[in-house]
Amino acid sequence: MLKSVVVALVSLGLVILVTLGLTPADAATTNSETYIWSFASLDSNQLVCKQVVMHPEQSFHRRSSKEQVVQMSSTSTIVSDRYCANSAKPDVAGG
Repeated sequence: MLKSVVVALVSLGLVILVTLGLTPADAATTNSETYIWSFASLDSNQLVCKQVVMHPEQSFHRRSSKEQVVQMSSTSTIVSDRYCANSAKPDVAGG
């Protein structure tokens, strides 16, 4: 039993060490686009394919750490359904 506890503590120590040692992913510096099924407007129940583009606008560093923070905005545009052909279309039958 003592051997199991020691192995568990060593494993936990390794996980913590690796987690703290990894550097965070670089913040996005270019536009990122994706295609999703979404409602045409807030008051509509019609599903359409939309292109959503994320735009990084401003980048700054936090004083308390070396992290880079990127302020993002997004735009969406209705596009042809063929762009969402590989995505599962949600069921909006309701009920």
